[in-house]
Amino acid sequence: MEALLTWAGISGDDAPTLDAKAALWRNWLHGRRGLLLLDNAASLEQVACLLPGDDSSLVLITSRVALHDPDRITLTELDVLPADEAARLLVASAGVPAEEATDPALEEICRACGFLPLAVQAVAVRLRFEEPAELLSAMRETDSPLLEIPDADRRVGAAFAVSWQALEAADPLQAGLLRVLAMHPGSELEVEACAAMTGTTARECRRRMADLATKHLLQRQGRGRFGFHDLFLAYARSLAVEQEPQERWDEVLDRLFTHLLSRGEAAQVALTTGTGDPEAARTWLDRERTNLIAVTVAAVERRSPHARRLAAMTHALLGSLGATTELARIWSTMRDTAETDHDRPSRADALRGLADTERTGGDPTAARDNYQVAAGLYEALGDRRGQADAMWGLAETERARSRYEDARALFLRARHLYEELDDRAGLADAYWGLANVAVSLGRYERGAEEFRQARELYAGLGDRRGQAQAIRGLADIARNRGRGDEALEGYRAALATYEEIGDVRGQAQSLRGLGHVARVDGRHDEAADLFVRARDLSRRIGDRRGEADMLRGLGDVQRLRGDYAEARETLTRSAEVHRDLDNAGGLGFTLRALGDTERADGRPDRARAAYDEARAAFHRVGSRRGLADTLCSLAGVLPPGAEARAAYTEALALYEELGAGWQHAGQVP
Repeated sequence: MEALLTWAGISGDDAPTLDAKAALWRNWLHGRRGLLLLDNAASLEQVACLLPGDDSSLVLITSRVALHDPDRITLTELDVLPADEAARLLVASAGVPAEEATDPALEEICRACGFLPLAVQAVAVRLRFEEPAELLSAMRETDSPLLEIPDADRRVGAAFAVSWQALEAADPLQAGLLRVLAMHPGSELEVEACAAMTGTTARECRRRMADLATKHLLQRQGRGRFGFHDLFLAYARSLAVEQEPQERWDEVLDRLFTHLLSRGEAAQVALTTGTGDPEAARTWLDRERTNLIAVTVAAVERRSPHARRLAAMTHALLGSLGATTELARIWSTMRDTAETDHDRPSRADALRGLADTERTGGDPTAARDNYQVAAGLYEALGDRRGQADAMWGLAETERARSRYEDARALFLRARHLYEELDDRAGLADAYWGLANVAVSLGRYERGAEEFRQARELYAGLGDRRGQAQAIRGLADIARNRGRGDEALEGYRAALATYEEIGDVRGQAQSLRGLGHVARVDGRHDEAADLFVRARDLSRRIGDRRGEADMLRGLGDVQRLRGDYAEARETLTRSAEVHRDLDNAGGLGFTLRALGDTERADGRPDRARAAYDEARAAFHRVGSRRGLADTLCSLAGVLPPGAEARAAYTEALALYEELGAGWQHAGQVP
């Protein structure tokens, strides 16, 4: 105030108090048109004495806290810069040539700066001497991107320090809360989880977090959710490391792990059995997906006693959503820490979990190897349930590779172990696996009986997902036997359940079944739409085998509509994926469809080549139905005579074995 009065040419000697000096200042300002900038105000009280008494002057106040005075102050919230504006600021500050200003690395550098102007301008200095890609790579190599740019780190840290010091001075309790919140490993802060961390009620925690948000130390991210700005999180976490003892970290994170286990397992029950509120469970899971991964990884890295349960729960919740990359991160971390600690039980769990993600993610060779090692570890540990689970996973991997007889033998071994353990959930899974093998081999009666046994067990457990899987399997059998109405009813029932519990993989497979029914009924446009929807869901969760199957269905429909070029391209893509996945059964069906396309397009030689390759694939995996259909199609492109008749005769024998009847009798020459 003294400085302002001196600048205005006023002596404050006769005004001994602050109020008296403020009166002199307002008197001088009265009627004058002026602009006064008050930067980084800590509170309204700090600047109240500087405000004019009339509206002739404009005052701009910047502050990290909301200054509430409706009669005198208009609040304007300033967020970080939009991405395009941040990039323009970076380009202008660094003097980047116009021809290089479109480099996508520039926007990523701004993103690493949190789109804060202060950070962007500081980083721009380095950009004058380095290539954008090199600078971005260096920034990404550290937990805090600005550590690579010391000047930027100091300037941003100094700005954060002002707010932090003001908070510590005004409210040490809130400062302590902020340090605890910074211990959360995730990117978002759910109020109930934070209440567990702090040992307060959700209501009290929400109130205190909202207060921190008004001070711009937290950001609101939706109802009941808050978060840190990325750069401020690094700053706050460093304070927590410096100022909070290790025992406090252990206590806080143990509370978080316990809370997340309770919430996650409750959501798992709601989604699996339909009890409680499945919709609320899905909503919670959608919001907490990223946090689940981050918290579970933290539990594994800290060797928490909750780590194994957290990993298993997170895998169960996210496995059907295609989170293979995130789950692989959890299991790889557990494998590495277990190997370091010589922790054989955790290593076995990690290898089995990693194998699960590899199997669903399209790497059957790696999955098989990890299942085998895990099974050996479980056997050595005397963990028969773990051994059975690893055996089941190995069986499912062999089924995916079309090694049907090997898969059946492994499923039978797993079933035997589950029976000895009286593990009804494992037993249901074993029957489900055996049924799928039977269907692939064309043994429909056996498959139907095993699906019914699985469904009964799943129903007794209240496992809705398992019931949907068995119902979908029975619908597959009905479709293969020409019972379209029965198949349609089964697929629709399964789809409804999968949608209720949020199982994306199951939704895709049910849509695929509906697509096949629509194709057989001649509803080609509807079938194409169903296959496209199923393909998109498979892509979303990274299910390459599922995507290849959907492409085959789509290619079939394109052929039936006469779009031969499109069908050929679609089926060729499907075949490439099946070859890459070493899935001979899927490859056989795709090649047969490709042969049908070449035949319809008037290219019998190409059709025969595709049929011959398909026949070899079906021989290799022992699929009688696939072999019979292929032989029947092959006979149609062979010259009339002994070779064609032999193909028809062999196909007829296979159909009679299958009990499916002779569906192509009119084609016998």
